Amino acid sequence: MKRSLYILVIVLLFGCKKDGSIETYQTESSYVYFALPNPDTNSPEKYADTTGFNFALISDIYLTETTVKIPVRIMGISSNVDRKYSVTISSESDYDPALVELSDFVIPANEYEDTLYVTIKNDVILETKIMKLKLDLVANNDFEVGNIYNKSIEISFTDQLIKPSWWNTWQIYFGTYYKEVYQAWIQIYPEGADPTGYYWNNMPPSASWISYPVTYAFIQALEKFFIDNVIYPENDSTKPRILLP
Repeated sequence: MKRSLYILVIVLLFGCKKDGSIETYQTESSYVYFALPNPDTNSPEKYADTTGFNFALISDIYLTETTVKIPVRIMGISSNVDRKYSVTISSESDYDPALVELSDFVIPANEYEDTLYVTIKNDVILETKIMKLKLDLVANNDFEVGNIYNKSIEISFTDQLIKPSWWNTWQIYFGTYYKEVYQAWIQIYPEGADPTGYYWNNMPPSASWISYPVTYAFIQALEKFFIDNVIYPENDSTKPRILLP
């Protein structure tokens, strides 16, 4: 009885198509699907089909690689042995294979979930390009593909940080545009830190320390950061270190 109820719940949770019709699943089979939580809580879809990573928006400006974690789940029956699921790289992908490494595609014995680890290496080409890797689940001897909406996931990655429109206005304090300065500013002046409502992506309209003393206080913190930390443009020590005016 409990097993029947469990199967019914599976169908109700995962068997509905977007148009409201019911997908049919065989109870003796196991199904695999991507289960990355959807950050959009207003979406009717529980799981996301896209995610991304921007090296330029993190505090470690010299990070060489990162790992994106994609939950992979099954519905149906478990097994007392490890089972492999199959993933192919979609022709819609636009990326350099040398920059990406995927972990093994295995659901461990007696488990209903695995984590697919996608290791992404940073590279100078990412400063001018957004790469996209699209992964598709495909059926094999161990698993059928589950919910159609969750059979694929697209991962975008870049290291782009474009000079913001406000930079010229504030250049008297920030100096020449360097990606490293902008990265540090994003970390030092986040949204919510300034009670006046300004932050790194919503700067005051004029570079006046008298009119915007809170922003100026954060700029002083940025100046101190580059005094205390020896940082070179593009990590090239043959160039002069970065210091604010």
